[in-house]
Amino acid sequence: MRNQILSGNVLTVTAAGDVSSGDLVEYGSGIFVVAETSAVAGSEFEGVTGGVFSFPKSTTEGALKGAVAYFDNSIAGVTADDNSGANKVVGVFHATAGAAAETAEVLLVSAVQP
Repeated sequence: MRNQILSGNVLTVTAAGDVSSGDLVEYGSGIFVVAETSAVAGSEFEGVTGGVFSFPKSTTEGALKGAVAYFDNSIAGVTADDNSGANKVVGVFHATAGAAAETAEVLLVSAVQP
């Protein structure tokens, strides 16, 4: 393709706050990336835009495989609760996770959200 600039699988983004490798980070309007490396606030890092990752999960509820996964800012991880629309979609649960599970596998699906 003559008009493709880059594949978009990995983006260079500027850290709004300190970031550690593996962190789920919001970039722009509801697009989420997973940090490949650590970075301090104001510096650039590479963020992966898709794939299946293990993230911290809220232990207040379980999640079924295929259910929508939302960003839970309080744990910098995922939840099955949309918090009355306040939590943004990050993808879908790749595997069922029980309520007591502290982590969950999520297929990251980036999409612009208001």
